[in-house]
Amino acid sequence: MKFSAIKDVLSGNYSIREATKKFNISDKSVLTSWISKNTCREELKPTRKGKGLSSMNKGK
Repeated sequence: MKFSAIKDVLSGNYSIREATKKFNISDKSVLTSWISKNTCREELKPTRKGKGLSSMNKGK
């Protein structure tokens, strides 16, 4: 389940919110954390349209 949810989001087929509902994950932050840990990215945020993910740029 965990890797299927990650794959669905990274492939662009589902947004984090959609995958969270599809796989009955308690919160979208849980899925975001899984993706970060399994893709060696430090932190992720949703894109403007809420679909897929983008890497965070340097902060202020």
